[in-house]
Amino acid sequence: MAIANGRQLDDALEFPRIKHLGLAGMRFESIKRWMATATLCVVCHSAYGTDALYDDAPPLAVTLTAPFESVTRAKNDEERPYFDGMLAFEDPVNGNVILNLGLRARGNFRRENCRFIPLQLNFKKSEVPTTYFRDQNKLKLVRACRPGQRASDWLMLEYLSYRAWALVSDHHFRTRLLNVRFVDSDNDNEVREALAFIVESDNDTAARLNGSLVPTTIKRRQLDEPHTALFELFQFFIGNSDYSTTRVAEGRTCCHNSRLIDHGESAENLKLIPYDFDHAGIVSTNYARPPDWLSNRITSVRQRYFIGVCKSSPELWQDAITRFQAQRTTLRELFDNPLLSIKNRRDALKYVDAFFEIVDDPKKVERFIVRRCRGKS
Repeated sequence: MAIANGRQLDDALEFPRIKHLGLAGMRFESIKRWMATATLCVVCHSAYGTDALYDDAPPLAVTLTAPFESVTRAKNDEERPYFDGMLAFEDPVNGNVILNLGLRARGNFRRENCRFIPLQLNFKKSEVPTTYFRDQNKLKLVRACRPGQRASDWLMLEYLSYRAWALVSDHHFRTRLLNVRFVDSDNDNEVREALAFIVESDNDTAARLNGSLVPTTIKRRQLDEPHTALFELFQFFIGNSDYSTTRVAEGRTCCHNSRLIDHGESAENLKLIPYDFDHAGIVSTNYARPPDWLSNRITSVRQRYFIGVCKSSPELWQDAITRFQAQRTTLRELFDNPLLSIKNRRDALKYVDAFFEIVDDPKKVERFIVRRCRGKS
């Protein structure tokens, strides 16, 4: 870790410009209050634990310098290499900080189809013990797929989906929103400013939950049934069908867009954690399509279609619904986010309200959830 002095990081630590962050729909006073809160959060810790990084706070301002063009060129290499980079930010303990780290391309669909690919950050543990990134080793960094307001909103809506799941389940990946100045050392230190967010690593999540990761394909009966009902209702809430609860592609960890945590308590205790929501209806990216096997029932990911598995008792669905109803106000406040454009904020709230119109009506629950569940529990 290097401590920067004087004006070395003045430009790097500026709050990103409004036009790059999807803030066009915010009143100026709202922006000032938002950023002022962010500044206060930067100075609210005298010592760091892992929790400080994931505080429920406004975006953390950072500068990430790396040879991004080289990272992108190597995205399809059989052994995707790490490239040297630097992460700069300000904290109250050390002042201006520069961390050396490695970064490389990650992901599947977005790695192949996005202009700005997702990244994996590899920290040097010797450098991070007294910073926000204490105890971190590898973190996922999710970036907007491409430039512009539209893609910035996709990113925000995916981030908010992670936070929505965290409201109803303690089995979640922690996240933190960032204001990032991306400095490309391959292109004369060209600067691009954008929102991004980090996602807690699989191993750190399992350790925090006092469990272990399950790497292989499993039988459905091994899943914790009440928690699986909640997981599947959440996927219905965000309009997502791009996941699996039991299957894994060869060479990958179970399961598709979900991770399994084993607490070793019984043969039927595995709990699912969802991730990667860019194909969800509430996010509504322009590249998201319903899966082929569902295309004869819906034509757009904006159309909710329940694909959960039937449970031993319908009461399990009602228990899951009750969890969501208890968070109704908080969920609406979550998606009524000032970093979204006015249009997408309005559309997100309508999408949330449409979910509650279904789950508040027993007849609609029977029609759109219970009768559509798949197979036998």
